[in-house]
Amino acid sequence: MEEIGKKLDSLTKTVATRIGSILGEQATDFEVCDLCSYWNTPGWRHTGPLPQDLRDQIAYLIGQRPQSDLEPDPHSRVCTTCKGEGFVSTGSKAIGQEQLSCVECNGMGWQATDDKRRPGFLSTPNGPTAQALGVTAQDAAMQPAPLEEPPEVAALRQQGYLVVAPIAAGV
Repeated sequence: MEEIGKKLDSLTKTVATRIGSILGEQATDFEVCDLCSYWNTPGWRHTGPLPQDLRDQIAYLIGQRPQSDLEPDPHSRVCTTCKGEGFVSTGSKAIGQEQLSCVECNGMGWQATDDKRRPGFLSTPNGPTAQALGVTAQDAAMQPAPLEEPPEVAALRQQGYLVVAPIAAGV
């Protein structure tokens, strides 16, 4: 394994020299590719931001969905305070305090534009309504518990159970 490592180091130096001889002054516009050098195999990339199509290819290679495949959400927008990062700079020089979660978007990088994305808006109904069950307003009215409890209820209370009379769904 050590021998292979030495050969790969030699190959990396050879490729760097060769790139310099081919590109001349333009070779300074290239840098070692982090993905390639992780396995000690020579790879070079152009400096600066990656084009979106290349970013999408890299996302696919590492098991993520390319961002360009997604449609924009009509119920949210990028947070204007943190510009979508979810964090803001505090200007602090104290270790660990240089950045904090954005308060405006709760660190999510986006803000709701309508109620469909606001917290608490989504709720799951608790079963069908009383009307759907055929319960009338009169049936749903709470009736006082009978003065005499059925023997089963008395037995349960005696064992320490809390027994509550059934309540019909509101109308």
